[in-house]
Formats: sequence, C-alpha cells, structure tokens
Amino acid sequence: MSGRSRRRFEQRVRELSEYMDPEDVADTLRIRLGDVLLVLGRKAPKQTPAVVIDAKTQNVSHHVSFRSAYRHVCVAGLVDWTWHTREAYVEWCRINGVTP
Repeated sequence: MSGRSRRRFEQRVRELSEYMDPEDVADTLRIRLGDVLLVLGRKAPKQTPAVVIDAKTQNVSHHVSFRSAYRHVCVAGLVDWTWHTREAYVEWCRINGVTP
C-alpha cells in the first residue's frame, strides 16, 4: 500500500471509529480487527474460542470468538442451538469419551 493510500485508509478508520465500535469498523471495511486497532493505537482484545452445537442436527462448529459464533448462528438460521467455550466443550468430550 502506498503512503498516500495508507493515509487515506487510516483517515477512514478514524472517521468511522468516531461513531462505531472497532469491530464494526473492521466489518464495514472488510479488514481484520487487529488492523483497525493498530491504526487506533489499541491492543486487540483477547478472544475466547467458542463452539456452537445445532440441537436439531447435532452439528458442531468451531469459531475464533463468541461474536463469530453468533454470526454463524444468524447466517445459518439456527433456531435450537447452544454455545460453549471451546475449553468447556473439549473437557465435556473428554469426560464423556467423545472425540471433539
């Protein structure tokens, strides 16, 4: 990215961040949250890996965060579902002899 386009990019991120959360800025510009936070001079929050279980089909999907998991629920149109931290899901699988 050239210096000029980089400055425009940073300016746009700062403009949007005046009325949007960093996560929404990243979604709007279709860039990584880390890039937005770098421009804003903030550290990326630690994300908790999440697991979504569709109660109807018993399909399990793994996600990098609860936000990502909830987005999956909305896009897939899931109605009957549960979500858990990946750590809790793996522990449950170990106790019940199931492969995660």
